[in-house]
Amino acid sequence: MQTYTVYERRVPPEDVEERAAELVFVKEGFSLWTLLFAPLWLLVNGLWRALLLYILIVAGISVGLTELGVSEQVIGWANLLINLIFAFEARDLYRGSLERRGYVLKAVVSGRNLAECERRYLMEWLPHARRDRERTAAAAASGTGTAIPGSDTGPSSVPIIGMFPSHGG
Repeated sequence: MQTYTVYERRVPPEDVEERAAELVFVKEGFSLWTLLFAPLWLLVNGLWRALLLYILIVAGISVGLTELGVSEQVIGWANLLINLIFAFEARDLYRGSLERRGYVLKAVVSGRNLAECERRYLMEWLPHARRDRERTAAAAASGTGTAIPGSDTGPSSVPIIGMFPSHGG
């Protein structure tokens, strides 16, 4: 069973298809790719601050241990330990980056794989997204102002899907 957190832009596009295309599913748990290729994983995911922090930590530990006269094998183990720490924290670093870029957490979804999680979330999300689009179109047509899609849907309006049957319970 896999668990994903679902993020959507704070101010999503009006078009439902565009909104769906911009949804971001972030897998929970350990990142094997970060363990094996931490700098590359951080770079590919646009985590510049984390990449800079990683480089500073690895360089600092390598230089510090070299100055202490420690063997290169111990330095290699220390670097592996740093990669292990980053592998456990990689998904949280990515979620933080999404939030700084204007995304908000919408739900937590569990399923056998990503495709099932996407399907489960979209089946719940789509009726709400269509209703938001209709409300926005009606507000624009009546001249009462333009409503922001999803602005009146709080965290409890869409139930959390997966292991938790409802939000706040």
